[in-house]
Amino acid sequence: MRRIGSKWRLAKPFSRMTREEMQTFDVEHAGDFVAVPLGDEFAFGRFLPASGFAFYDLKLPQVPPLDEIERSPVLFIVHVELHAVTSGRWRVVGNRRLPELLSAPVKYFRHPMGSDFLDIYVGGKFQPYAGEDLTKMEMLAVWGPRHVERRLLCHFAGVRDDHTEEMRIPRGRADRFRREYFAQLEAARGKK
Repeated sequence: MRRIGSKWRLAKPFSRMTREEMQTFDVEHAGDFVAVPLGDEFAFGRFLPASGFAFYDLKLPQVPPLDEIERSPVLFIVHVELHAVTSGRWRVVGNRRLPELLSAPVKYFRHPMGSDFLDIYVGGKFQPYAGEDLTKMEMLAVWGPRHVERRLLCHFAGVRDDHTEEMRIPRGRADRFRREYFAQLEAARGKK
């Protein structure tokens, strides 16, 4: 597997970086492709500043040309602990400018277990829930590399990943949030 320099090696821990240093890091690494080892094969992802990593529906025994990775459908986008790459567990295999579709900020939902509180995280900021389809969004969380690898393995094996399912809002609850949101909008319009 081809290794691209050591630009993911950090001069100091993330916890000691300033906001400006973190933003510089994001810009330097935007569009980096990573190979995720899954036994004797690899899955592939891509670093998206402020959004995490996009993971592709592609698993191969060797690293293909970047065009082949880029043409593959995106399975999911999640935040991942960066030590997955800084430790060398996942290897950077190339870089390309991000297409517009992957440059847009990704929306995540935040819903503490057992509460009715819900908001949306996008582009580094929280905003009120505005009727988004929660079943098509990921929960705001930072995934460990092993959880991502398991999710990918389960996907390629065609089996359910319990950890991923625990991180989803059930359809019934998502529908209830949506109904309540639009009912509140209608009530507010009726008062005007």
